[in-house]
Amino acid sequence: MLTQATPFQLRDLKFDYSSSYNFSFREPVFKSMPNNEKLDRSNRYEMVLFINSLQMLWCDFTVEDCWKIEYLIKQKLPKTVEKQLEIADWLVLNWNEFNVTEIAKAV
Repeated sequence: MLTQATPFQLRDLKFDYSSSYNFSFREPVFKSMPNNEKLDRSNRYEMVLFINSLQMLWCDFTVEDCWKIEYLIKQKLPKTVEKQLEIADWLVLNWNEFNVTEIAKAV
């Protein structure tokens, strides 16, 4: 299981992301995630921080759970769901709709 000592990291991501993004903790989108800011699904830094924020809120995750979050956001989340809190709610409501086998085939 992932713990505070081993958070989900950039190298753990399974999908491709743009490398043109800069990273700054000063931006409001990174503060106290999840929040009411939009999540940029193509920004690898935002994705890792968002997944780790959910990990802290929902307790321990395996790396497979983190990959499932990434998969659901990248492949299944409706484009109309944009804000971090909305995404977190959508994940909770749809978590059991998708199984590990489907995810393993996709990544």
